[in-house]
Amino acid sequence: MTNRLHPRRALCLVALLSGLVGAPLMAQQAHGQHQPALEGAVASAPVAAASKPVARKPRPQMGISAALAPDGALWVVGLAPQGQLFVQHAPAFAPGAGPKWEAPRVLDTSGDPISADGENHPKLVFGPHGTVLIAYTQPLAKPNTGFVRMLRSLDAGKTFSPPFTVHADRQEITHRFESIGFDAKGALHTIWIDKRDLEAAPKVGNKSSYRGAAIYRNVSTDGGLTFGPDIKVADHSCECCRIALGLGADGVLVGGCHPGDCHYNTGNLYARRRLAVTKKILEFAGLEPGRFRVEWISASEGNKFAEVVTEFTGQIKALGPQTKFKIS
Repeated sequence: MTNRLHPRRALCLVALLSGLVGAPLMAQQAHGQHQPALEGAVASAPVAAASKPVARKPRPQMGISAALAPDGALWVVGLAPQGQLFVQHAPAFAPGAGPKWEAPRVLDTSGDPISADGENHPKLVFGPHGTVLIAYTQPLAKPNTGFVRMLRSLDAGKTFSPPFTVHADRQEITHRFESIGFDAKGALHTIWIDKRDLEAAPKVGNKSSYRGAAIYRNVSTDGGLTFGPDIKVADHSCECCRIALGLGADGVLVGGCHPGDCHYNTGNLYARRRLAVTKKILEFAGLEPGRFRVEWISASEGNKFAEVVTEFTGQIKALGPQTKFKIS
């Protein structure tokens, strides 16, 4: 039987893989060191009355991620219609040939609910020595709360461990919107949005005196077997912002709300100060000034955003690959 793309995920895959593989084929269904348990690897309403508010419909859980394995195979991870986590891959193929998808495999997540909407979806990353990691947010009972969870494979994705929680903090609060990546030395970096500081801060009336959320990270030097302490990267991050994690970039563009127009009042003022210092340090270290840029762009300035990104991309192409801070 030919595997085909489930219609609800067509747009997600096209947007993600456009220009890379053509139309993929998907089956329709089917704070010190802490150590997660890794025992037993596994294979793979009626209409409301007018006087009452209408309950918000659940967001479609169609978010997926894709990654290329070291052997050139294309892998995707997402949720099947029944809410089960699945992986699917296509062996390496010649340009223009198109992928031939293997049957999807449903993974055992011990009954975890999994967030897979457009902003907070499962992630997939390949590490050294056949390590494959899948990370996702497990929503908790309270709104906007969750744990960052992970599955680990040591045999190139043939089997995966039971899920485990990545961070040491276990409060029923926000630990969400994770990003993961291996560096060139094989260390795993995990970063996420976290609200433990908001919970700990004194209250003013009924509200916390802490504004926004913090960004936390940790590092694993053994491929996700154990993790170092949770370390705070930044305070007062806007909850609407999302985190991207990358290594070896040829240029970095930082964008934010105009000073004086931040939802959290002073967040971008602190950022402006730090970014100015960062730019000077990078220039002193020998990085060309054109590789680091800061722009203040509001959500309503779509045209400006497009112009800045296009201009910066052309500028980086003209400068060529940067070798000053390449990690080897």
